[in-house]
Amino acid sequence: MTKIIPLPRRYAYKDDAQMVADVIAGDNLATRYVFYEQFNGILHGCYYKVVTARNLPVQYEDLIQELFFHISKDNWGKLREYDQSKGEFYKWFTTVVFRFFKDYCKKTYYRVSEFTDDNRIYDTKVDYFDWDNSELMRDLKRVLPEFEPPRDREIIEALIIRDEDKKDVAKRYGLHVDSVSRIFREGIARLVSNYLSDYKK
Repeated sequence: MTKIIPLPRRYAYKDDAQMVADVIAGDNLATRYVFYEQFNGILHGCYYKVVTARNLPVQYEDLIQELFFHISKDNWGKLREYDQSKGEFYKWFTTVVFRFFKDYCKKTYYRVSEFTDDNRIYDTKVDYFDWDNSELMRDLKRVLPEFEPPRDREIIEALIIRDEDKKDVAKRYGLHVDSVSRIFREGIARLVSNYLSDYKK
């Protein structure tokens, strides 16, 4: 087993601004302190809430690599947004990590799991469906004509039945992509409640 050598005492930061400044300045030990020691629990906690709890096929190491690129690109552009006068670093970092994990998975796996814009995973049981189930698809097509309002019905048909891209659907209806996602989530929630509860995994 590889032994992790503790960082020198000076890296036990008491000042968030100095810690951030050291990372931006290229101090590798300060970077290690943020990502692998002091705030490592935040990374694992957000990964569990967003990925593990939903059984998404995303490897921890891959997601951390994407996160690191997101924060460090453009000469640590994202990290430079931190303002100590507005709060502690760990709260800011938690929000950045959670939102990045959520947005990454939302973009890649919207058919598997959907998320709200806050720090709670939206529980509509969308991921409880096996969309390859022919009987489910048959019943979905049967009940959708009764579903109101028509726009919500058409958006669900476009995303589930015809497997269209959300951006194309949003453009067709003059909506933001996030609005299409919200309409989809809420519509599926009502379908679950009123018609399709027997198909929950």
